[in-house]
Amino acid sequence: MTTNTHSSNALQEKILKQANQWLLHLQENPENEQLLAEFQHWLDEDEKHEACYLEAVLLWQEIDAATCELQTEERQKAIQQNTLNQTTSTLEKIPLKRHVFSKPIALSAAFLSLVLLTVLVLPKHIWLQPDIATGIAQQQTRTLSDGSILHLNGQSGVNIHFSEASRTVELLYGEAFFEVASDSERPFQVVAQDVLAQAIGTAFNIKYLDEGIETTLTEGKLKLELAAQKSLILRAGEQVLWHDSEGIQRSQGHSPYLPDWRRGLLRLDNMPLIDVLTRLNRQYPVTLKLVNPALANKPIKGILPLNDLETTLTVLETTLAVKLIRFSDQLILLH
Repeated sequence: MTTNTHSSNALQEKILKQANQWLLHLQENPENEQLLAEFQHWLDEDEKHEACYLEAVLLWQEIDAATCELQTEERQKAIQQNTLNQTTSTLEKIPLKRHVFSKPIALSAAFLSLVLLTVLVLPKHIWLQPDIATGIAQQQTRTLSDGSILHLNGQSGVNIHFSEASRTVELLYGEAFFEVASDSERPFQVVAQDVLAQAIGTAFNIKYLDEGIETTLTEGKLKLELAAQKSLILRAGEQVLWHDSEGIQRSQGHSPYLPDWRRGLLRLDNMPLIDVLTRLNRQYPVTLKLVNPALANKPIKGILPLNDLETTLTVLETTLAVKLIRFSDQLILLH
């Protein structure tokens, strides 16, 4: 190996080590203005610094998302700390995706262990193969074989099970709006986890996310079969939120025929900021990452556009007095 290669690898290791140190410092001291100024100075010193820090943040984001299903805050903190420690010692050996340096370095055994941990706790839908699916910031409208119209929101997936005797759509994850074609011989059903919705000449929206399953009826009638053999009949305008731990919450939904997401809106009713960012990350082709944990549960009320990123960012920035750090077209940090 040439002297130049040794020098390049040494520089890579040095910058990646610095990037991980900055990541830890900023997580521990998000309000320290002097630290932020020093960090900005470090970024400005060399373009490689920003690229390396971005790689560290992106890897942490993947690990953070993988651990979000753990049930208790204590366990979550422990895993995150363990992940950060492993990341600090192993990121030096990860080849940069942006090819800032020419020669990749072999993955260490520690990093392979970290990858295995990440795979084991990834959201279940990562491994599913839906009949129809959308990615982040994508929406899709399909006319099904019976004439019903399916509208899929971003990052959503369904399986279609139609036969001569029945029509069943399985919502695997995400959100969908159905305009159901009438067929008295074949009931139209939507299954989401342990909730079954049977349409009766209906247009309705159903959402299957981490916070539970939510159904809003905009036209006709809808019969819901919930866990523990609970049955409900919904009428136009009614909304039901079902969660294993909180049970059934029934309320009067919004009156428009089309759901908010089909009209390009996100309605916030004192929704915590961390949940707002989760919704926005499904709608925009950019990742919004909160690095100030003190803001995670701050409630927001109002309406945000789902088709105007700059306006959305301006509203968040002014309403919450947060600082936006734009690393690239794909990543924006809220501090």
